[in-house]
Amino acid sequence: MLKIVDKYLEMDNVNLYELAKSYGTPIVVFSERRILENLKSVNDLKNIYSKLEIYYAVKACSNISILKIIRGADLGVEVSSIGELFKACVAGFKADNIIFNGPAKKLKEIELAVRLGVKCINVDSMSELIKISHTANRLGKPVNIALRVDVPVRSNGIAIKSAGTKFGVDVKDIDSLIDFILKSKYLNLTGLHVHIGSQNTCLESWIRSAEFLSSIYSMIEGRGIRLQHINLGGGLPVDYAHNAQDISPIFKPLISDYEIVNSVANTLRRSIGDVEIYLEPGRRIIANTSILLSSIEAIKLKNGERWIIIDAGWNILNSVRVLRWYYEVTSVNKANAEEFSSYRIGGPLCDGNDVFHDLQGESQGNPILPKYRLLPKYLEVGDVIAILDVGAYLLDLMNNFNGYLKPEVLMIKLNRDVVSIRSREKLIDLVAGEVDAEGLKEAYKVLEMLISYEKS
Repeated sequence: MLKIVDKYLEMDNVNLYELAKSYGTPIVVFSERRILENLKSVNDLKNIYSKLEIYYAVKACSNISILKIIRGADLGVEVSSIGELFKACVAGFKADNIIFNGPAKKLKEIELAVRLGVKCINVDSMSELIKISHTANRLGKPVNIALRVDVPVRSNGIAIKSAGTKFGVDVKDIDSLIDFILKSKYLNLTGLHVHIGSQNTCLESWIRSAEFLSSIYSMIEGRGIRLQHINLGGGLPVDYAHNAQDISPIFKPLISDYEIVNSVANTLRRSIGDVEIYLEPGRRIIANTSILLSSIEAIKLKNGERWIIIDAGWNILNSVRVLRWYYEVTSVNKANAEEFSSYRIGGPLCDGNDVFHDLQGESQGNPILPKYRLLPKYLEVGDVIAILDVGAYLLDLMNNFNGYLKPEVLMIKLNRDVVSIRSREKLIDLVAGEVDAEGLKEAYKVLEMLISYEKS
């Protein structure tokens, strides 16, 4: 996907420096080719286990153009809100290929899901089960459900860990939920669901989750309910570290998709037979399909350390602040440099946490990360850098902190055409939802004044 031609970094044979100068920075660039390669890779997992079904986790990236590509690969989707459900339907997904998840489903969301006839609703609590039952009774429509179980298994992953969190039902409460389901006319319990962690690089936790769910599966079947599937959620890990050494396995997984699926399938096959297995990968499909291009706006030496200040911060790459996440950084217009220096990287925001983390200072408490970023020794203001593998949880977590606008999002198509898949925000967008019609007129006057100053 990436290569160096002369001194420039190219993505799918497109010069990224020319792209940055043409469209301006910061700017996000996706590769259609890499998305399709990843989709083929996860679909190939079905060769390991024929009863495997893949549902893309929309929360990882809900862009319509990307969802359409995913639909074209015959994947289903997992959604967690009416907004994600809406976007999935706009992208062309049929209801029977949509799993509805989330811990706080509103009555109107449940009613819409039941009316549409979604593949399955993952039930997160008894109170939610009651809501679903009442809705199904009122509409006179059967609904497929799965119980999300809070299994006592911890992963070494991030963000959403199952054991002891807000998600799912306690194992001790399952009997009472089954009692309720057995009395319901329209509830059809088809499976069990768990999600033990994003970026889960611990094979043992995958196996233990499968073992635990298989025991619950057998218990429920003992109550007279024939289940159809086990849903192990997402968590297939991605390599963020590339050539970095001595880095946490959270960023550089030592297990493969094949090992995970093969181990889980064998575990379930031994205990409960050839049950359908669902996976809900998001990060695995979309993370390494995108880069963020950012320009250097300032260079300075502080306390003996070189700093570059770039025009992209956690307003764009939110996981840098929330998760202190690691992304590889490289030069775009000096990509063939032979001499390097160590740099600290800061974003444009008026917030001391707007930095790209390393082992020292701002990254204290995070697993092993490089001490500094190695970049070309002779960087200049105006140079462009690329932040790699940013596709997951990028577009959906952007914000307007400090009044910064969300950047344009491009995609390089298979034929090398570059198309916009999300427009760059405009200044007027910052106030459009906060003022009435008269206020909007005044805002446009201010905008015209600013434009006239800019031209003068």
